[in-house]
Amino acid sequence: MENVEKKYVYVEIHREPLNYLFQVDKSVDLEELDDDDFREFINNEYYEDIHDYDLETGEISENHYFSNLNQNRFLYKSGDDFGSGKGVPINTKSIIDYLPEYRDENDELKTGGKIIKEGIEVFLSSTKEETKELWDKGDIKTLTNYFVSNTWKFYSFSPKQYEPDDTGTLQLIYDEKDNPVEIHLLDVETYQKEEGEGVELLK
Repeated sequence: MENVEKKYVYVEIHREPLNYLFQVDKSVDLEELDDDDFREFINNEYYEDIHDYDLETGEISENHYFSNLNQNRFLYKSGDDFGSGKGVPINTKSIIDYLPEYRDENDELKTGGKIIKEGIEVFLSSTKEETKELWDKGDIKTLTNYFVSNTWKFYSFSPKQYEPDDTGTLQLIYDEKDNPVEIHLLDVETYQKEEGEGVELLK
């Protein structure tokens, strides 16, 4: 049998850049983003093995940040540790979080909403206190003046009787309050850091 010389090749994978956009809290010094602690945070937070890759950071404009809502996050520090939370639209001062799902006595997942059957987050330019006062009065018409935008949190693909970024969504949510749903009011810091005591149940 002929002795065929073995051949050897190398395969080099050129990885496409991964882009993450962050709103940055005042607790973060931008110079800290060049430190190893931030590199390790990205590695752990996004399950990306970036130890052998360059990590480039740089400031971007507010408009650039909001041009790609699928990637934006909120960056903050708690003590010496970095944390990642949720970004909010420009001018947001409070958030209404509508949660129509609940579990019945048999622990089966049900939807309590009669019209809106999916979760929605509504961003408002009114303070948490102003939003609460108008909600308690049932003055949704005035509250609508503070509407910034809303985001669906899809739980199903049922036909929608409302549209995204429709100020009328607020009235529909208010009309659901006596059904088996949860409607939460949050301040911006609690929403962004996904922790804290700034959550209040609206009914």
